[in-house]
Amino acid sequence: MANHSNRNKISLVIFFILIWGIMLVKTILVSAYEPESFFTPFYSVMLNDTWQSHFNIDLFLFTVAYAGWAMYKEKSILGGIVIGILSILFGGVFAFLYLLICAIRTKGNLYLFFNGKTNQKI
Repeated sequence: MANHSNRNKISLVIFFILIWGIMLVKTILVSAYEPESFFTPFYSVMLNDTWQSHFNIDLFLFTVAYAGWAMYKEKSILGGIVIGILSILFGGVFAFLYLLICAIRTKGNLYLFFNGKTNQKI
């Protein structure tokens, strides 16, 4: 039973390493080929009645909800606010890295990962 638990903990960390790596590579590629501002096209489309505006609003609200969850998880109020702001500004590149750090800090303990304060000693 212990081997199964350790395998799950390692799998969680590997999962977040992979998705963070994919997001980082994609961000670097897009930044290299389309260096213009991201914020104006993203937010201006939200006023249209298109599927792209629906997607952008959906993504933005999910990002705000994720930032709230990340802020709740942090032990420090100031640290939580910083993590929330960085999550909104940098999206998946920061968020997936934060999730990877949380998975490592909690040693793959899913209860602490989702509900607990990640800065506490385990």
